[in-house]
Amino acid sequence: MGLQSADADLLAAAQGGAITTPAGMALDGAKDAVEAPPATSPSADPDGDGVIDEVPASLVDFMEFYLLNYFKPGHGEPSPVAQAGLTIG
Repeated sequence: MGLQSADADLLAAAQGGAITTPAGMALDGAKDAVEAPPATSPSADPDGDGVIDEVPASLVDFMEFYLLNYFKPGHGEPSPVAQAGLTIG
């Protein structure tokens, strides 16, 4: 989206630390490849547009929780055509 947030949890994981995000996702920088956020502090302006702290880290945490816990759509009874497609593929 072009908006940057200083995420201390993500920065810690990128530097080799093990953290659990507020949404419950476990990140371990020693085992996983974790990319550091572009903004390393709330006063950083990595894109040089003159705006700092463009999105609060709390909003990023809420978005992460939403995306990790979004419900899966229900499946109805497949039509005969859909059932035939399942057997082909």
